[in-house]
Amino acid sequence: MKKLGIALAVTLLLAAVAGAIFPQEVASFLVDTERGRSGLTYASRTVDGETWHYLKGGPEGAETIVLLHGFGGDKDNWLRFAARLTDDYRVFVPDLPGFGQTPRDLSLDYGVAAQTGRVHRFIVAVSDDASVHLAGHSMGGHIAGWYAHTHAERLRSLMLVTNSGIRTPVQSDIDRRRAAGDDVTLPRSREEYRRLIEWASHEPPFIPWPVGNVLADESIADTDFKAELIRRRGNRREAPLEPVLATLEVPTLVLWGREDRFIDVSAVDVMRTLLPDARYEILDETGHLPILERAADSAAIYRDFLDAVP
Repeated sequence: MKKLGIALAVTLLLAAVAGAIFPQEVASFLVDTERGRSGLTYASRTVDGETWHYLKGGPEGAETIVLLHGFGGDKDNWLRFAARLTDDYRVFVPDLPGFGQTPRDLSLDYGVAAQTGRVHRFIVAVSDDASVHLAGHSMGGHIAGWYAHTHAERLRSLMLVTNSGIRTPVQSDIDRRRAAGDDVTLPRSREEYRRLIEWASHEPPFIPWPVGNVLADESIADTDFKAELIRRRGNRREAPLEPVLATLEVPTLVLWGREDRFIDVSAVDVMRTLLPDARYEILDETGHLPILERAADSAAIYRDFLDAVP
């Protein structure tokens, strides 16, 4: 037993040393391991001159699910959620243009309408299904909602997770901070990145420290790009979802965290009025990241919803 304890201690020490000396390599290994556990593999494809980096998994011929991440996020945000889907569904999780592994090009339009068009071309390229299940988180939910408006014939169902695109009756904590000149979403140090995660989560999800540091550094490197996208948007509301929701006929699930400090949960009250036939689920003790904070619970709700989709 003593030898086992010594061996474990040495292993942990070596792992810590490796993480300190080769943080990017260790982080990549850990992410690849979690992708494998989720039943997902990396792929890339060029669609209309744009290279898409995405994850795919699940049985060929099964119903297709496409998952869209939020602003500043990437495809790996969905790993723990998607792990509950890949046994039975064909799953695609792309990096949206301008995020993740894709290039940053400020000469391009990264607005909701433009991104929706790109998502449509991606879906047509990767899936032979006449219609797919589409889910989006935060900004990805905004894009998914707009997609349901512009390409309704391509959808079997829609899930919106703490989506943007709704004017909330109650101002969010993050908007109050931004109005005071402190934008939590634009970190310029690892400490500020940790603060971002704390603000986004009611209970921050576990992230191994080599991965956390690499994610922090990548987020910091993107801060100027994200700041420019926010500056370009200004106070203009592009593609608001309020006029769209009342027109949707696709089966829809809306999932929110009651303690969301990024997009206040009062958005759900607006959406209920406009889309009364949707299913609404609000998770207690959950912030803006239900797909990470409560991955198992969120996926169970989603699977139950999918079971009822004709």
